Amino acid sequence: MAQFARNKQNGHERTVRFLNDLPRLHDLHLPEHASMATGFTAGPAKQWRTVRIRPEVLGIVEGLQDRATLNTGVELSISEVLAALLIEGLPDIAEAAHGPFRSR
Repeated sequence: MAQFARNKQNGHERTVRFLNDLPRLHDLHLPEHASMATGFTAGPAKQWRTVRIRPEVLGIVEGLQDRATLNTGVELSISEVLAALLIEGLPDIAEAAHGPFRSR
């Protein structure tokens, strides 16, 4: 099922990329932790969280947003960039969570 987000400027819906893959990856790599994304709807506000992101992390996210726009002409939201990073990194991070985290 496609996920949609509303554009704040004009209210039109657009497809949200990458987010549809997260519930499957969550269940695969973190089976011991109940997924909030079952059914993956934006339902009650309790499913949403506000997080603080360090400026250097946000700089990387914004850089990836800019690169995606430059190379594809499509703007990605912060959520989409973070979802793409999770998709790529979750298997390694979940495996590392079984022992001490180490920087590469």
